Formats: sequence, structure tokens, C-alpha cells
Amino acid sequence: MLKKLVIIPGGFHPFHAGHKALYDAAVAQFPKADVFIAATDDKSNRPFPFKLKKSLAGIAGIPAHRFVQVKSPFQPREITDLYDPETTQLIFVRSDKDSGVSPLPGGFKKDGSASYLQPLKRQKPENMKQHGFMTYLPTVQFGPGMTSATEIRGKWPGMSPEEKEDLIVNLYPMNSKPMIDKAVEIFDTVLAEEKQNISMPMGSIKKTVEDIRMNSRGKLEYDTDYSDVPSELEDDDDDLEARYNKAMADDKVKETKIINKGDEVAILPAGGMGSHSEASLKSNLGDKLRTLADMLDDENYDNLEYVIYKSGAMESLVGALRQYQSFKNKRGARPIKKDVEIDISNEDYLPEDETLQEYVFQSRPLRVLDNIASRKDVQKFPIKFDDGTTVEVSPKMAKKFMDIYTTKDTDTQKIIDKKISRKEVFVKTFNDLMQGKRTTGVTVGDIR
Repeated sequence: MLKKLVIIPGGFHPFHAGHKALYDAAVAQFPKADVFIAATDDKSNRPFPFKLKKSLAGIAGIPAHRFVQVKSPFQPREITDLYDPETTQLIFVRSDKDSGVSPLPGGFKKDGSASYLQPLKRQKPENMKQHGFMTYLPTVQFGPGMTSATEIRGKWPGMSPEEKEDLIVNLYPMNSKPMIDKAVEIFDTVLAEEKQNISMPMGSIKKTVEDIRMNSRGKLEYDTDYSDVPSELEDDDDDLEARYNKAMADDKVKETKIINKGDEVAILPAGGMGSHSEASLKSNLGDKLRTLADMLDDENYDNLEYVIYKSGAMESLVGALRQYQSFKNKRGARPIKKDVEIDISNEDYLPEDETLQEYVFQSRPLRVLDNIASRKDVQKFPIKFDDGTTVEVSPKMAKKFMDIYTTKDTDTQKIIDKKISRKEVFVKTFNDLMQGKRTTGVTVGDIR
């Protein structure tokens, strides 16, 4: 018998009582299934970031490990990678009100075979390598006749404080006053910013254009709560299957990489696990560990074994965190060049194409010094020159040298790097720099 994996995909801007009712209905409909809610952090067309959506879901009563951040709600690899595709049936659950919204189940590919996403057929279950399934459950009305998050966003700015509190009580029943106040604060913060953006003349025009989209079949498609669905999936079911099969195929990417985005460092774990901040990576891994505990409690040992030993998902996330920590320990406070993809999976040395204050190390001595400086022991290590000669330097001395080097401007760094390529010049420059002396063409600072 196939294990059922049920996923509720959506935008959830904001998460509300209707979504919680859909989750409860899915749990009741599939009592032996693992039920998850898949949401993104995409704020390009909607205002709520994932962190606040998850907070609101928690206030509504969703277990934290069941509300998972994904890159694409209908290709939720962050969840599906936890399950053996050979023994798991994938079922997407949506509300009745979205029964006409893409992607739709059914249809055929160009070769006449059934498309990947199909209506749920209880009598013929298939694993998620063969097909994914879609089913719809009743839409639950909440609040003063509301059925969508769009209505909430539209009415909230014009509500009085009393009306806001009444709505929150409807959206998140059975909560204490502090939790209600917290929800009001979240709504006020996010939707006040939204109102300001829409009230601007160009913002208003931009919003109108973004909320009305023409799909590939020539029909107007208005603002829905599933705006995070990639437009590619709306166009062709063949593309849906191709993209999903690609996601489920053996991983080709083996390196953990990072990209400095300016406001945060994005971590890309090996195996195509998406892009994460360090905090979201820890949260994602925590959710997966809690899911493992649920599998253990449910005696779901087959998928437990698959997650731990076969899928590679856990290994990839843990490895990414460990490698990123190692990378940070090596670099210390030195800056990372912005918008450059860096492979951090090779921990024996810093990438040679990586930059230090916008300057790439050219000489072998400087690269070796940088590596020695990251070590935690007291053993001296040799720096080898092109003529075969060597000089031994301790990690403490190397770190002191690199600390001084990194304070210099790029032009000075270039001069130092060029000068230390030969042993005799290296020794003099090294000593001069360490002693705070002047060396030809280079002005060094005092050592503190």
C-alpha cells in the first residue's frame, strides 16, 4: 500500500481560518496521510513574508513542522524529497473555490498519454513518479461573509480598531488576548505598507496591471490566493510533468554554494534544494527533524529509512550548514563579494576565484597564508615558493598578517601580493608589515 503525502499549496496572504479549516478537512479526509501546507516567501505580488505567514498559521493552530517554506507550491521538493517516490502517493488539496484555477488536473500530453497531474482516483493509486493527484474540498466561509485572503487585504485598512479585533477573533478563534493583539499588529504592519504602495499613483497602476493576467488560453485571470504558482505550470501540462520529473530525478548538483545578496547570504545546498538564508535553513531542517519524529511515532519506518539513508535531503541541509559554518570561521570578518556564486563544498582552501575586498589573490604565498590563518592549532606550516624554497609560518602569525592585510585598500593589497611571490622579498615584506614599518611602495599601519 502506498503512503499518502497530502500537500496544500497556496499563497496564504494572510493565512486565516479558511485555510485552517481546509487543513483540518484534509487531515479528516486522509487520516493516515502526512499533511503539509506549502508556502513561499515570494512577496513580488503579495505582502506577507513567509515568517509572518507561519506565525499566523501557528496562531490558527497549524503545527509548525507542517507549515513548510518551498520555492514552488506545486513542485514542493522541500517536502517531497523526504519521501520515497516509489512508495508514496502525492495528493494536492485545494479549496472548491479554486477548482477552475490553474494548474488543473486531467488532460493528455501530445503523445496521447495522461498528463502528470490527474484528478484523484481512489480505486487506482499510483506513486508520485508516475502521477500527482488533485482533489478539492469545500470552501469554508469565515468572518463577515469573507471567503478569501484578498477580501481581508482589501477591507482591513478601512476597519476601525474594534472591527479589526472582531475579524481577528473570527480568523483565529480560541486565542488569548495577547495572541489576538499580536495578529492585529502583524496585519497593521504588513497591510499599512501595502496600502501606502497602492495609494501611490504609479503603484496603483502597477497593482492593477499585476492583478489581472492573461493566461495562455486567452482568458483573463484575476487575483487569486494561489498567485505563487509558477506561470510555466499554467501553460502546458507537458511542461509540468517535465519539470516535476526533473525535480524528482537523480541530483546533478553536488556542491554547496553561497551568494552574498547584500542584506543576507543565500545558501544553496547540494542537490538543488533551493535557496535559503542560514535562519531559514535551520528552520527547514528543524521542520524535517520533527517530521522524522512523527514518522517514528506513526511507525512509518519505510519512509523514515528513506529520509535518513536514501533521499539525501537531510544530508544536504546538514552538510550545507556545516560547510557554511566552516567557511565563516575561515573568513572571519572579511567581506564577501556581492552577487558572486561561491562553491564552499571544498573545505581545504578558499575558492581561488573568491575576492577579498574586491581583489583576487594572485600569489600562492598569500593564498596559503590565508588558509593557515584559519587554523586553530599552533603547528607551523610551510609556504612553498616557485624556486622550491619554503618558509614556515604559525597560524597565529599568519592570522596577524592577514588581519593587517585586510585593512589595506585594494591598490596596496595588489602591491603586497605581487611583492611576496619570491622568498627573499616575502620575508622582508612580511617582517616589515608585522613590525609596522614602511616598505617600498607600501605604507603599513602600526600593529595594535
